[in-house]
Amino acid sequence: GGPWVAIATGPRGLWALAKSGHVKALGRAPTLGSLSEPSAPAVSIAAMHKLPGYWILLQDGRVHAFGRAMRFEQKVTPHGNACKIRACPLGHGYWILYTSGRIEALGDAQHYGMGIPAGTKARNLIPTPDGKGYWIVCDDLQMMAYGNAQSWSHISPF
Repeated sequence: GGPWVAIATGPRGLWALAKSGHVKALGRAPTLGSLSEPSAPAVSIAAMHKLPGYWILLQDGRVHAFGRAMRFEQKVTPHGNACKIRACPLGHGYWILYTSGRIEALGDAQHYGMGIPAGTKARNLIPTPDGKGYWIVCDDLQMMAYGNAQSWSHISPF
């Protein structure tokens, strides 16, 4: 089923995602389905926090829902270079991150801002525990804070 590109933790186990769109359930996670012929390579997976379900993100920005994960109509036309999907800890929703630093918030996920330094690419999105902010991690490891996410320059390592 590989090469494996992402893993998501659910309420009873893990789901591993292959570039082909195949999902393998691990632990006690239920088998909820896979993509048979995706329109683009699969790049990320996000699991719901309390219910058995997940979303699969394709590189072209399209999202597919499985299990109890809700389907949302995207506000903008999907385009290439989507890189991460992250579930909102508040309930039913998610953020999509594009390598350009653009963010799309769907469901009960809120948009808190976006943007990255010129010459970098966004690689990861980390929501705050309460879902009222997030960090965008760039390929050079710079982190941009939005919403109630604290800037790393204000956090002491001790």
